Amino acid sequence: MGIILQYVSLQEGGDALLEEARAIGYAHADNALELGLPLTVALEAAMFFRDSMVEVAVQLPETAHVRATINPHLVRRINAVLNTVQIAIAEVYEKAKAQ
Repeated sequence: MGIILQYVSLQEGGDALLEEARAIGYAHADNALELGLPLTVALEAAMFFRDSMVEVAVQLPETAHVRATINPHLVRRINAVLNTVQIAIAEVYEKAKAQ
């Protein structure tokens, strides 16, 4: 959550934050693999978090009196972080499958 908040506060850039998101994805995948969870379950957990974050971003203009034009920027930035996490999860599973 902290990474997302930091990342959406930037107008652009934030590569170091995306690297942190990637590390979170790797850790999430490692934990899921240790528990014997399939890739679909690991991704479902990430998607649940994504859905929650996007819902908050969509509701933000109403609750925080933020201009609606900011909303697409928030959603794009949230998606960039969470896409990074999900791709990292898939990378770990692919690597484990190849071994």
